[in-house]
Amino acid sequence: MKIRSDIFPNLGGLGLGSRNKLLKVWVTEAHKALDNHFSSLNQFIEYVNNLNSKESAEYFIRLCQFYNSSKNYVEDPFTKLIMILSVIESIISSGRQYRPFKDWILGQTGLIESRIEELKEGDVKTFKKIIEDFKIIYHAKYGSTRNVVDFFHQYMTKEDKVNIIKSFRYNRTKVVNQYSEKLYEKSPHMFVEKLEDFQNTRYKVREDLMPLCYNWRFCYVGDGHCHPNIGSCLLMEDNALMYQMLKKIINIIYTLRSDFVHNAKMPGIGEGGVDFSATIHKGKNLIVELNIADFENLFEKGFLAYFDTQTN
Repeated sequence: MKIRSDIFPNLGGLGLGSRNKLLKVWVTEAHKALDNHFSSLNQFIEYVNNLNSKESAEYFIRLCQFYNSSKNYVEDPFTKLIMILSVIESIISSGRQYRPFKDWILGQTGLIESRIEELKEGDVKTFKKIIEDFKIIYHAKYGSTRNVVDFFHQYMTKEDKVNIIKSFRYNRTKVVNQYSEKLYEKSPHMFVEKLEDFQNTRYKVREDLMPLCYNWRFCYVGDGHCHPNIGSCLLMEDNALMYQMLKKIINIIYTLRSDFVHNAKMPGIGEGGVDFSATIHKGKNLIVELNIADFENLFEKGFLAYFDTQTN
């Protein structure tokens, strides 16, 4: 199949060969990034041809090339993750105008005036608290973590979002094995008011690392793992909770990213085929039951879901 003629019109001017020859190389490289989702190069080209603008088609190919270099040529799993996050940030921020914090805060006259009396009566600690509050407002609009959360929230299925959230076991808490009020809602005698009521019953209570969303009343746990398909899952029922938990997980990922980039600490993301990895997050144990191959698969589905919105 012939690739559309409107993309990269100046490609031949690089002095490295004709436009058609270089474009064939570029498209072949881009296809390698997503060959699990397209049965052939022709099917991939058909997808590119159906993108609704020249700009969308060029952007798609460029991002695929970048992702291909991560997927097929980079070995370190967390370097791969950082490159994936770069693609996500690019996608979500492409329609947003970025402003540095210092430029943004200078334009917030009303916001500053709303805290001026508090500042007059306060001290250095008060000033720092106000600045931190302003930074929270700023990052809610311009922060990288928000971009990634929005990508996951908008372009991934509910099932995939649940899999990501439950794969980060960080919250050490008391866990009830093989019990859920949702599962036994038609059996009133199975309901209990507090954890202590499980003493001297067949339900065992122990401490373990659980996903941040774990609720002993509703979440079924067996063999040390939660099972969203048994009984029901609070995340599937509550979009606001889903978004809140995604935000917390992305914040954990970005903390690991910062430790890797700025503090030379190896984070806990395993290679493909690894069942789980362990690391320390803010002084607490963190188990990640999501390896880089899993993350790549989740990302690719979301990536294509985004560009599906750009097709004719």
